[in-house]
Amino acid sequence: MISWKHREHRKHRKHARKSAPPGALRGKRIFAAAREYHQHHPWKLNRDGIMVRHVYSDMTSESLSWWDDLGFVFAKRRIMVWWLHPRMVYMDRLEALATEQCAAEYPKGQDNWLAHSTPIHRAVQGGRRKRTVGHRMGSISERYRQYFDHLQATQDALSQQDHGWSIGASLRSEVLGWCQGVNLVVPMEVRCEDDLRPLRELVECYLRGDRSALTGFPAYTFANWQKDQEQRRRKRGAAEDGHTEKN
Repeated sequence: MISWKHREHRKHRKHARKSAPPGALRGKRIFAAAREYHQHHPWKLNRDGIMVRHVYSDMTSESLSWWDDLGFVFAKRRIMVWWLHPRMVYMDRLEALATEQCAAEYPKGQDNWLAHSTPIHRAVQGGRRKRTVGHRMGSISERYRQYFDHLQATQDALSQQDHGWSIGASLRSEVLGWCQGVNLVVPMEVRCEDDLRPLRELVECYLRGDRSALTGFPAYTFANWQKDQEQRRRKRGAAEDGHTEKN
């Protein structure tokens, strides 16, 4: 015969299996909030079911792409993808390194022209009250101008050096209150709306559990950066030549 203590113990274990841990409950609530937000704030999707944020009229078949945003619906929830090309990550590292090396020269105190602005007021219709509609910035100080010139020169010098960086493909997903956000770094070019489709398919494979979706992409190194910079120089040279001919 089973005692009442054993019966209560079994009942407790049965209910314990049904109840989810606090973290899981929070995750379910976030997913539910994201689905509800999507129902009340529908996206305008293109023919491929993708929410497009940008216009690509200025892109050519040789243009280098750096970053983009796209969205789509997966499993009744909104997926927002923030994509970076590895060359963008490489440039961000160069900017951060240059800023670190020039930190001691950053102007402070009265030279902070960004902190000194004049409010722009407009009269409210039907009354004497005024409201602030913007701020008028003063001219940049000479110390700031020298700082930014040196910062740019430092970054240009660093871009010619091999820092041993190797940037591989990566994907990081997080659940937010309005969507499931995906931070994606992968060496693919986005020059038109059709180029967003492979990014969506890649993220969908990952969300379905295929962790091998990112394998096979080469790492981005200094050699790739040099090649991209040479391509940018050729494009600038061609643009300058065309402008000279027009004049």
